[in-house]
Amino acid sequence: MNRKQHGKRKKLRKRKIKWLMIAYLLRAVVILIPIIMMILMVCGCLYIYERFTKFPVAFMRFAIWFKLLLILASAELYSRRSE
Repeated sequence: MNRKQHGKRKKLRKRKIKWLMIAYLLRAVVILIPIIMMILMVCGCLYIYERFTKFPVAFMRFAIWFKLLLILASAELYSRRSE
């Protein structure tokens, strides 16, 4: 094998390694994009669920007083019925 052929083989080997690296990087990107999208969708759903199910403290205080008022009013109406 002369120097010319050895240089060609080296270049071919480098080119082959370069293409393999590109192929593996592309495969990794194609796999990672859907995984990241699924993670973001789950996080978004959890955020929306938490946002719409959590009530502020002021609203909870109002709701508690409102429930107490309803209970007292219904108890008063019930006691009037029995009379």
